[in-house]
Amino acid sequence: MHEVKVHFRDEYLWNKSGTTYTRGSAFLDEELISGAVLSQLFSQEHAFDGFLSLLRRLNGFFAIVHQVDGSLFLAVDHLRSCPLFYGSGMNGVYVSDDPYWIRNETGDWSVDELSAAELLLAGFVTGSDTLSPNVKQVQPGEALTIQYTTGKMQVTPVRYYEFIHSDFYVDSSDQLEARLDASLKASFNRLVRWARGRTIVVPLSGGCDSRLVVLMLKRLGYKDVVAFSYGRPGNDESKISKQVASATGVRWEFVPYSNAAWRKWHDSEEWKRYSQMADGLASVPHLQDWPAVFELRKQELIPQDAVFVPGNLAYSSMVFNIQPVRYPLVCSKTVVVKQKEILGSIHRAFYPMRDWARQSVDLKRQVDEKILRLLGSRPSYTPEEANSAYSWWWWQGFESRFVTNAVRVYEFWGYEWWLPLWDLEIARFWSRVPMIHRLGKRLQRSHLQKLELGTVQHNTRQCGTSSGWFSSGLVRKTRLYNRVRRLHGLTQYDQHPLAWYAIIPRQAFNSMYNGPEVINSYLAIEMFQRIFPTCKQLEVVGDINSSRP
Repeated sequence: MHEVKVHFRDEYLWNKSGTTYTRGSAFLDEELISGAVLSQLFSQEHAFDGFLSLLRRLNGFFAIVHQVDGSLFLAVDHLRSCPLFYGSGMNGVYVSDDPYWIRNETGDWSVDELSAAELLLAGFVTGSDTLSPNVKQVQPGEALTIQYTTGKMQVTPVRYYEFIHSDFYVDSSDQLEARLDASLKASFNRLVRWARGRTIVVPLSGGCDSRLVVLMLKRLGYKDVVAFSYGRPGNDESKISKQVASATGVRWEFVPYSNAAWRKWHDSEEWKRYSQMADGLASVPHLQDWPAVFELRKQELIPQDAVFVPGNLAYSSMVFNIQPVRYPLVCSKTVVVKQKEILGSIHRAFYPMRDWARQSVDLKRQVDEKILRLLGSRPSYTPEEANSAYSWWWWQGFESRFVTNAVRVYEFWGYEWWLPLWDLEIARFWSRVPMIHRLGKRLQRSHLQKLELGTVQHNTRQCGTSSGWFSSGLVRKTRLYNRVRRLHGLTQYDQHPLAWYAIIPRQAFNSMYNGPEVINSYLAIEMFQRIFPTCKQLEVVGDINSSRP
């Protein structure tokens, strides 16, 4: 192998043993392993098969760089929670947690046009790609070997974990709830062991997942828990959050958001540094709770060694978006789901940030070809197979590239984090639950309601319910939907509960907003212009010229 250069932006997060580097923590046969111990464990593996075997035994959040016998082994956990990037140049191979460093080392300043289109349509880039053609990323649940013997980097990837629905339970609803409960107790006991008595800080909304985190910590008797919420004073999410915290005896903090405050936060040097640190050349940086953590830290409302435990999306909420008229037939073995239905559902759910009707036929073809290249192409599916394909795309795309990437917020402010709802035991449970029990979050709702019995029941909204008239099916069926959506959206500049549209000048917001745009639509443009300030490639998305801020 030619020269291998390994560079870490966040060196304090990494441990080294010889030519092996690791970050994060994991459980191996229920033993918590982190720091130098994790590095030493992998440094003993000299063959890729042994490397893979060890990875499959871990349950946690980590990244590994292992150089041995002329080969380079790279791996990230099942969520890509600790991103790892690689590339090659004239002098060898580059590996880092900082894709900008690799781009600088290779000297490639060009832009991948399809990746740019994905960023503007979805807010993240899929597969191993980034915005830079010569900078690649290790995918969730992936390990790979790199050889560089002939002046060209040869990469051999292996997915050692994939979120695929299969091997379904034949249990009753009550039996499935018992299995879910046992998995949750095991996961949160692992969290408690990892936290070691430190203050656990929970971003608490009105949704199922963060409520579940607080209830499980209360159930296990964890003493030092702080919940927080944010937004315009009196917003619905914060009201529910406060009720849940009060009912469970958890200290609650609130960080008020306003138009003026957002302009100050967005214009700060901290936001500029965070944006580049968090985007990974592949994802819009998370905006939502960045100011809240900033203020909690600045006002010393949480200790320096606190750990954050968000309730990221739960698997049960991701059910393939079959047309509503066909819902009664979803478990019928005679129903056939066509490939175009899956592609349509993926477009609507994961590429929603611009108007698809304005995009070119060629761009749509390129996006579909990439989806099918990663997902696998087949003409038809059963409903269960279709849902598994949809969930797989959600896991390897939206969840790992965007949602999980929100933990960069905590890292930026110097805090550790853990994701108990993405514990592998829970992931494997949900992958075996038949779709009929996942529809409408029915299993999740039933379990949560029993946990809430006598505490917050009747004080909180139902999980996954739509909020507001605008999201109703009645409005969606009208021919004037896009016009109504635009008019409704224009009111959000001063009314959105998180107030975040104030980072966009009002005139620019009025100009750019056509209906489908969300705050990340603007952040994607801002990110692209920051990375490629002289590039004209924004035209790869059809309506971008009319909506530049």
